[in-house]
Parts: sequence; structure tokens; C-alpha cells
Amino acid sequence: IDGETFEHGVGDVTYDLGALDFTDRTVDMRIQVGAGSLLVEVPDEVTVVLGAEIGAGELDAFGSTRDGVGITEDRTFDGEPDGGTLELDVSMGLGEVTLDRVG
Repeated sequence: IDGETFEHGVGDVTYDLGALDFTDRTVDMRIQVGAGSLLVEVPDEVTVVLGAEIGAGELDAFGSTRDGVGITEDRTFDGEPDGGTLELDVSMGLGEVTLDRVG
């Protein structure tokens, strides 16, 4: 998935990254969704550097929720040392984006 862009028109999309090994590496991932819902599940130990833009809807990033129109979020959610890093860029036209931890 490193360096890839995943594009979806309309629908409900889930990315379960729980089985991936991020140890001592950085993975860059871009996800674009026109409308719908997006769920990204990330291992507990991984640091997430999030860049998100949502035209209208809701962003729930590990329990921190924002909703409305024109949502932008640039934030880092710390994991564990040596747990690896996910640099995640998300673009959503209309809908709900959720980031969650999986153990």
C-alpha cells in the first residue's frame, strides 16, 4: 500500500491494516472517496500522521469527532516507539470518515 492512492466513487469502504507490519518503517497511503463512509483500522502501536479533508460530514479520528462543512484536520496520533508510522491522506466529498485502533 506504500505510496498508493485508492479511489472510490460512492459506497462504504473499510481498510483493515491490523495485519500489516509497520515496525520501524513509514507507510504513505492516500484514500479518496466521493460519498459514503470510510473506516480505516490501524494497529495500536502505529503512529498516524493524518491529513484529512471532508467537504461535508463527520470525522471520527480515534474518538476525536468533528462534523460539519469544510472539515480539515492535520494531526498526529502517537503510537509506540519503533511501532512504525502511517502517513494517511484522506479526501471525502460527502460522508463519514472513521479511524480506529485494532489490537
